[in-house]
Amino acid sequence: MGKIIGGGGGAALTPALTTWADVTRAAGFDAAAATPNSANLAALVTNETGSGALVFATSPTLVTPALGTPASGVATNLTGTAAGLTSGITQALLSATTTVDVSAATAPTSGQVLQATSGTTATWQTRAAYDASAVAITGGTIVGITDLAVADGGTGASTAAGARTSLGITSADGTQDPRLVVEYFTDCDSDSNAASASGNGSLATYDHSNFGSIAKSYVYDTGLRQGTIDFTTSASATGQGGVGGASSSGDSWFLGNGAITLSASLRIASLSTGTNEFTVSVGLSDTYNFFTRAEYVGLFYDRLNYGVNWQLMTMKTSTISVADTGIVAAAAQFVTLELRVNADATSAQAYINGTAAGAALATNIPLTTKNLLWQVLMARRAGTPPANGVVLDWVYLRKNFSSAR
Repeated sequence: MGKIIGGGGGAALTPALTTWADVTRAAGFDAAAATPNSANLAALVTNETGSGALVFATSPTLVTPALGTPASGVATNLTGTAAGLTSGITQALLSATTTVDVSAATAPTSGQVLQATSGTTATWQTRAAYDASAVAITGGTIVGITDLAVADGGTGASTAAGARTSLGITSADGTQDPRLVVEYFTDCDSDSNAASASGNGSLATYDHSNFGSIAKSYVYDTGLRQGTIDFTTSASATGQGGVGGASSSGDSWFLGNGAITLSASLRIASLSTGTNEFTVSVGLSDTYNFFTRAEYVGLFYDRLNYGVNWQLMTMKTSTISVADTGIVAAAAQFVTLELRVNADATSAQAYINGTAAGAALATNIPLTTKNLLWQVLMARRAGTPPANGVVLDWVYLRKNFSSAR
């Protein structure tokens, strides 16, 4: 065959197309045609961006690309950090650069929250673990909770009428149904039946003060507060004395079917020592005899057996529970001791000078079928208790019945 002549005066080509010697080509064309790899292709073109390997659509691997603003995309499998992402991100998230390790935390249970234990670790905690004193509720509405009991500072109801019933009030103006409350108060004032102001005397006939055959000594005190009664124990090994409700006068009280409160203001002349030991008690008991009682609830001081603090005790069928109030008994000063037993007789709480003291007791509350007598008592443990050991100013007893009688 002869030569092929290109139209328009083009260069002549050999029939086998083995050479482009007469064709003007771009720099790098021959290398790209002979070895068509990514590097030769990049050398051939002149307006590329970036470097590296040729990219195709399916599963390419890009090294530090600048993507600009993509029209769309799914970032499910992205890894690494995104320190440069700022638009729409809060400052709190921008500053949270510390890595927190929770690998050591056990699996959470329902209602738990993640709480930091250090700058780099955290554990799952229940909400109850938070310090109540550090929680402040400043607004909002609480819904869906059980009515707060009266003993816990609530009204025991979710309606005004129910609250009045729980609190023993029968009308919106605060009038209390007299059938729902029984009160007793004595200020130990002078009385024809009381000890005379001149010195020692017997209180055997003093209102609600009969202690049967238990040995006792009373003094009418005029030097501390007007209208107080002093008493101590006898010299016998089990000597005891005090004042209390008289069973012969119908002074029996039953727990249950209403909250009950017993308060007394008293003064101990001097405290127990290693030589002279005694107990002072304010409570409700099934007997006047401190050493033979089987049912009791009240506050007491007994340095020999329980230390220097006032204690709360419950006793049912001679089995006792004791809670330390944390309040140290003091000599030669008046203190107001108060016992509160809830309406169902399932909890007893001590109050000292108007403030709850120690934990409540929910075990060994006296039987609701037992008639109990109020008493303020001193009992001898060892040695010789102080003369005029207890000065009693007043006693207050109240029961709010759960239902009208």
